[in-house]
Amino acid sequence: MQNCKFCKTPFEISDDDLGFYKKLNVPVPTLCPDDRLRRRLSWRNERTLYHRTCDFCEKSMVALYPEDSSYTVYCQDCWWSDKWDPKKYGRDFDFSRGFFEQFDELMHEVPMYGLVNDFGSLENSDYVNYVTDGKNCYLTFAANFLEDVMYSSYVWQSKNILDCSYSTGLELCYDCIDCDLLYHCRSLQNSKNCSDCMFGLGLSGCKHCFGCVNLNSKEYHFYNEPLEREEYEKRIEEILSDFVKVEEERKKFEQFTLNFPRKFALMINCDGSTGNCIKNCKNCFECFEGYGGEDIKWVINFPGALKDSYDISGCKDVEMSVDSAVCFGHTLRYCNSILNSASNLTLCAYMDSGYDMFGCIGMKKGSYSILNKQYSREDYGDMVLRIVDHMKNTEEWGEFFPMRYSPFAYNETVANEYFPMGREEALTAGFRWNDPDLREYGKSAVEIPRNIEDVTDDILDKVLGCKKCNRNYKVNPEELKFYRRQKIAVPELCHQCRHENRLVRRSGRKLWQRTCDKCGDEISSIYHGERREKVYCGKCYLEEIY
Repeated sequence: MQNCKFCKTPFEISDDDLGFYKKLNVPVPTLCPDDRLRRRLSWRNERTLYHRTCDFCEKSMVALYPEDSSYTVYCQDCWWSDKWDPKKYGRDFDFSRGFFEQFDELMHEVPMYGLVNDFGSLENSDYVNYVTDGKNCYLTFAANFLEDVMYSSYVWQSKNILDCSYSTGLELCYDCIDCDLLYHCRSLQNSKNCSDCMFGLGLSGCKHCFGCVNLNSKEYHFYNEPLEREEYEKRIEEILSDFVKVEEERKKFEQFTLNFPRKFALMINCDGSTGNCIKNCKNCFECFEGYGGEDIKWVINFPGALKDSYDISGCKDVEMSVDSAVCFGHTLRYCNSILNSASNLTLCAYMDSGYDMFGCIGMKKGSYSILNKQYSREDYGDMVLRIVDHMKNTEEWGEFFPMRYSPFAYNETVANEYFPMGREEALTAGFRWNDPDLREYGKSAVEIPRNIEDVTDDILDKVLGCKKCNRNYKVNPEELKFYRRQKIAVPELCHQCRHENRLVRRSGRKLWQRTCDKCGDEISSIYHGERREKVYCGKCYLEEIY
């Protein structure tokens, strides 16, 4: 057992873990899995966007860094161009100081890209981040292969959706979470292959179902009871006509779901694996939100092809790597934001690609470089050994980049969503905090009509105020078209509060040991044993719904 250096909680290092770390020639971690994840996520700003000017061409741009940031920030066109050379910033390693201090100094000089997007694969999608292959997308984050998508995150291969999360293959959907292959659905969770359904949980192959739970291949059901088509459509029309009625039904549905068992976790075609929202995985331990993984551990958000890796976040096509985030490649140690395939990188960040590099930033290709300085192959190998020995003495070797050096304030990052801290707590811990701009907040006198049919076009010119946080927001024309087409009331919450509400409805990224509420077998579940839901193991759950 190890004691976490941050939270002091003991955590286990198994013999298999020791073998993995030995293969990568790295030491065992000093932090528990949760704090290793927190540290990686503290370097990931997904949703906080700013208007600023590019420090190269001086054109206006959208970026993750405000105008007064201490970093040099380039727009996409400039960063990816050949107008500047990252090797110009190379420097010698100073063995009288720690590595991370020197890395931070380099990071403040090498230009940073403003957004983490795939350059060239986006069309009419300026306000997105961690997105590839998107067309007509707005305020959408960590997503791929999209068209006409707004206010969504962690969605893939979808079009014409709004306010959806952690889902694949959606079309004409609103407010759906952890779903696959839906058409014209609203407020579904943990459901697949459904169409024209609203307020559903655990549905499979259903059509025209409202307020239903754990149904398989059913049509025209209302709170799990079959209805004639005419009666079903009459009830739905009465509910959709009024925003207040919809919210009343939402609360009724939440209570209704407590009458039914929930599956211990959502896993499809997985062998020897634990976690939640994973598909087609083999030997994956405590993994969440991904597919196509094999022999991986403590991995989250992996949209395909991960193998033989530990502590990976937001990565695809990665093999034999450890404690890295938003990377592509082979043998990556403690790396962050490597946007294209790379190999044998250690402690590198905000790069395109390359191989055999240590402590580099902003490199677009290249090899045998340390702190952006070029070496011969032989000298590179000798210097890396010396630096690793030095980092062992400074107790830095085997660690991801410290949270205190993150270019983002703690409350700008995903870390604050899953490991929330208050302002004073974060500052006491040595992290930065971004106080909100009060000019963006204020109560609005605008009353939003309860029925979407009563909303006129002049709402597009009005500044609305979020009923939860008072943040100001506006409705854009494409968004209004979507609400009208789907008969959805204009929301009274800003997009960030709606995102936070979806997170609350999910079960998080933590497993708990508990027993099945039917057979009593031990299970690793996303539901804590003290929660009020009934939770079944996989076998009992299938017996219940089929």
